Amino acid sequence: MAIAEQFFGELPVGNAFILQMNTPQFPFLLVAPTMRIPGNVSKTINAYLAMRALLIAIIQHNASHEKQIKSIAISGFCSGVGGMFPEESASQMRIAYDMIIGEQWKRIVHPALAPYAMRNE
Repeated sequence: MAIAEQFFGELPVGNAFILQMNTPQFPFLLVAPTMRIPGNVSKTINAYLAMRALLIAIIQHNASHEKQIKSIAISGFCSGVGGMFPEESASQMRIAYDMIIGEQWKRIVHPALAPYAMRNE
């Protein structure tokens, strides 16, 4: 229902949202798709995009909600159905972490300097 209402039926890769749950053990469900439809995404930067979106959603949530998200558990994005090697998934996710949590985004003065902007595959 949230995807239908907030994203007009489709949550694209590179977007994320947080759904509050009614359980004390898992108070939030964080949603960040890694592919538009099930399939191989091993040659993409989708793990980076999903992780980046997820971290931004958490920062924005924590800035505007009393109930904070302090820890998360994440699988290896794109490394199942997506076919991405776990090492590549981990690398992309770490780069996203460094960019957002490590605030390396502040050093980007031109979009061409963003991670993967000049990647050829």
